[in-house]
Amino acid sequence: MRVGFPPSGYQSGMTAGRRIALSLLVAVVALGAAATVPVDARSKHRAAGVAKATPRATAKQAPGAKASPAPRVMAPPRVVAVPRPDPLAPAVRAHLEGAAATRAARNDLLTKVRSVTADPRRTVPGLAAAARDQDALVRANAAFVLGRFGPEAAGAMPALRHLLDDRGGDVAAHAAVALAQIGSEVWAVADLQRALLSGDPALRAMAAEGIEQLGLLGQPAAPALARATRDPDRLVRSAAVRALARVGDRSPATLAALSQALSDPFENVRSNAELAFAFLGPDAGRALPLLIRNVRDRDEAVRSNACVVLGRIGYQSPDQVQALLFALRDRSDAVRAAAATSLGELGGPSALALPDMEALLYDPRPEMREVGAQAIANVRNPLPQPTRAVGPLTVALRDRSPLIRARAAVGLGRVGPAAALATRPLMAALTDPYPE
Repeated sequence: MRVGFPPSGYQSGMTAGRRIALSLLVAVVALGAAATVPVDARSKHRAAGVAKATPRATAKQAPGAKASPAPRVMAPPRVVAVPRPDPLAPAVRAHLEGAAATRAARNDLLTKVRSVTADPRRTVPGLAAAARDQDALVRANAAFVLGRFGPEAAGAMPALRHLLDDRGGDVAAHAAVALAQIGSEVWAVADLQRALLSGDPALRAMAAEGIEQLGLLGQPAAPALARATRDPDRLVRSAAVRALARVGDRSPATLAALSQALSDPFENVRSNAELAFAFLGPDAGRALPLLIRNVRDRDEAVRSNACVVLGRIGYQSPDQVQALLFALRDRSDAVRAAAATSLGELGGPSALALPDMEALLYDPRPEMREVGAQAIANVRNPLPQPTRAVGPLTVALRDRSPLIRARAAVGLGRVGPAAALATRPLMAALTDPYPE
């Protein structure tokens, strides 16, 4: 049965209502014809209809007749996979349960957890859940791993704060250390101080590192850190000295502990103690004899740091210049460069060392020649009286030349506290377009 529209001439003589009625009749007849087709043949009939509707398969149409539009084929909806946090993998839990409370086991624990985790951040929720485990060892190890992830484990901080009240072994101490490693948690200071008394030397060292990261917020822990500088474990002593340098405490107990650390048998402790005195400035005068002695230390880093500190604390004794003059003949380039720089920072009192400093101008290494030239310039042109220099240097901060503005800022820094009147111009210079 052939179903179609009447010729166009007949169609033009019909009213609009009759055309609509005829169209509905044709559609009803077509549906009835399709219903008589068997199920197997219906799909073939539909495929044939689609093929006839395509531009290439359609026969020539009568003039003036409109072509039937090709059927639209809707694309299937795209499924977007939403990443979900991985639960605590069995392998990770096995490592948490098997890591004993020793330094070697816990250091190996982090490596094992990372080896079975493609993305550590996806493991954080599972580790946060493990921080509430019934097993105290699992809770402590979960806190340890979360702390080592650093800021990536910020989502686990509520679970770690909950552990600060935990009384199972060293769980609270590990939680306090982890909180300090993830972010500045000032309320963890008390637990970090208790962690300094732990029987685990690795945990004591991590507690000192956590207090160091707190900076000035960790100042209440200075007495505990001063006691930790006498710890039997050398890594704990080294971490405690570094932390004392960061918390900004200048009490007699802290200065005495740092002075004693200058004679520590472990070179890292001696070197860190010297850097701590560099932060103290003139307050390091009481340690001057020990710093002068360390210029002859057997360790290169200790000798170099001693020279740096002797220049940072300002001129206090002729022995200071003599020690730096001796260091100019050191076999290490780093020590000689540090000695020359410090002699330049001391200014006029270093004039007697000028002949030895001039030898640096003939050094085959250009960096040594540059250090020598700058140091000699500082000695031959010492800074005038601070109170007289502040005014001209402050005016120079507004000079048209960016180089002069930079030199003026450096000069005011060398004046020190006496340049307090130039604080506001210096703050304005922070917005200077010149990067240096």
